[in-house]
Amino acid sequence: MAKRLGVPVCFSDDKDFLRQKKLDLNKVAVDNLQPKEKVAIRSRRQLIYPAQPDQSSKRNHLEKENEDLKLKIRELEEQLKDSTNSTMEDCKTKISTLEEELDQMALQLAD
Repeated sequence: MAKRLGVPVCFSDDKDFLRQKKLDLNKVAVDNLQPKEKVAIRSRRQLIYPAQPDQSSKRNHLEKENEDLKLKIRELEEQLKDSTNSTMEDCKTKISTLEEELDQMALQLAD
């Protein structure tokens, strides 16, 4: 291995090794770019940066999440309604028992 201007020079017949070195150098160069520049390069070099998920898959995921949340809201509303109804029924039974006790006390006072 020889050095030229402080940069190691590789004399290798191994094409995979050289290709990997080239990819590594390209990745370092791309990492130093601004995000807008990365987008332009990303379209040409799918090996360095894998493709981003398309907008339709993101949209489908968000729609599914939205439907799940709506379903959960409906379930919670039904639970609240059921608990309110049971509370109302409990109150009605308590009121009716208190009215009966009041009637009995009124009868005892009348005697």
